[in-house]
Amino acid sequence: MRFKMMMKKLLYIGITHETSKASERAFYAFTSSEKERLITALRLKINVEGIAILSTCNRMELYIETSNGTPEIIKDVLVNFAQTLHNTALNKSLFTLHHTTAATVKHLATVASGLKSSIIGDKQIITQIRIAYKEAVAQNRQGTLLERAFQAVFKSHKRITKETLYFTGSTSTSYVTLKLVKDYFNANNIENGKVLLIGAGDMIQDILKYLKKIQFSNVYISNRTHIKAQEIAEKYQLNIVNWDDVENNNLEDFNAIISAVSNRKNIMCNTKLNQTNRIYLDLAVPFNVSDSLGVVNPIYNIEDISKEVNKVNGMQNNAIPVVENIINQEVKSYITWVNNYNNRRLKNDKPYKFIEAKKYLSAS
Repeated sequence: MRFKMMMKKLLYIGITHETSKASERAFYAFTSSEKERLITALRLKINVEGIAILSTCNRMELYIETSNGTPEIIKDVLVNFAQTLHNTALNKSLFTLHHTTAATVKHLATVASGLKSSIIGDKQIITQIRIAYKEAVAQNRQGTLLERAFQAVFKSHKRITKETLYFTGSTSTSYVTLKLVKDYFNANNIENGKVLLIGAGDMIQDILKYLKKIQFSNVYISNRTHIKAQEIAEKYQLNIVNWDDVENNNLEDFNAIISAVSNRKNIMCNTKLNQTNRIYLDLAVPFNVSDSLGVVNPIYNIEDISKEVNKVNGMQNNAIPVVENIINQEVKSYITWVNNYNNRRLKNDKPYKFIEAKKYLSAS
């Protein structure tokens, strides 16, 4: 029994678009400092040898390497932390739990492939997973099994890209967002409409990649950190709006506002913005745009945008069984390694030498 208790394992707990509404996930959209406090709270209950936190508009997931924890304990700590933070009672039944290393790494690989995205094959999720990995490495909390799990996931993603047509034609949330803006402009005969991007995170960065494909004449950007807005404006030849104008809702001149600012619920709420010829695309969780502004103008939040997408095209549909097979192969290989690692560890063999983490931080 003692032998089993000392075995390292990976555990998973997550709240996603598959199990909850965006308004429910908003309570788990933690800041960097809140994430660190959460990790501290977890370490008071269990042995945390590694932890990666994947936080996007559609999911908040914990991947934890431990020798004595359970998903149930982790869930209790997580929910209690969020309840205390927001001073409200929260639904504890919205979470998915995985109790084994195999199930956890398979879930991570499946998420990385976009099979669990609201838009099947979404290419942005792998970037978000790399960000979670970078954060774990930077804080020296990537662990041993967790580190190797990410390596297996990145390998499976590269194989899917090279060996299948799964990602051919796949559409990202960002592309669909801009397409909705373009369609709205055409529907309202708006020439030279003004578009405002608010924020500078990964979602806005992804949108910027598609600007050339959907050409707008007047695109502006605003960000809490002005120097970041300047860097983006210079790179993409955009105009800048002062952050104070966003805070004060002095945005009447814009026909389309795309907002993705973290931890700023209802930053746009002034009813003076209730006028025609404007569309809001709210990509944040919690929502940046108040429902009160939808009286006159359309508001699309992240869930609405996902519904607009034809989720699986023909090539993707045909490739899915191959993608799943690749994932299963890499998970099987990983579990073989885990078993060998644990056996070596219990026999006091020399620790496994990992390939430098930086190799796996570069884009595939």
